[in-house]
Amino acid sequence: MNRLELLEEMHDMAIHNKYCYSKDMLMNTPKEEYIDEWNKENEKLELIQELINEEKANNFQLYTSVYNLKNEIGISHDMELAYLKDERKGISCYLMADEVNEENIEYILVFTLHKKDEFEDEFENIYTKDISKEKFSNRETLKNEMKKELDIFGKFIELDKKTDRFYSKYYEDMETEELE
Repeated sequence: MNRLELLEEMHDMAIHNKYCYSKDMLMNTPKEEYIDEWNKENEKLELIQELINEEKANNFQLYTSVYNLKNEIGISHDMELAYLKDERKGISCYLMADEVNEENIEYILVFTLHKKDEFEDEFENIYTKDISKEKFSNRETLKNEMKKELDIFGKFIELDKKTDRFYSKYYEDMETEELE
């Protein structure tokens, strides 16, 4: 279970509670004896929805729990485990399980360059880097390590763009490409 799944489960429970405290199926008015409880569930729903929206908008996503990650529960070869993006710079990285053999899983960060205005659709994986399991001690430590490595990758891409090397061509506008 990840944070988004937990928040959605809490949201469903708050809707159920509000339904129980409501006079009708539309949940617009509370039963007279449950006005305070109905109002409290309404507040919960608003707060949980805000948290869900923030989690969805967050640049960092962890697709499993840190406990599962540390203990390799439910982790398999080529599984994407976490994701961090920087849309401003057009780059991202994700944490992936890279199985060495059946008993030993190593982890790598895959760094990706995205097309200027098509972040989700046009991208190219540039390189990978090993990451140690010690970085999985908690969510924040993993996020900070991925951010640090993504910043280094971002500096590499910026230098590449300035020196007009290989990846700078990736940033050309679609119109320019179509004219050629």
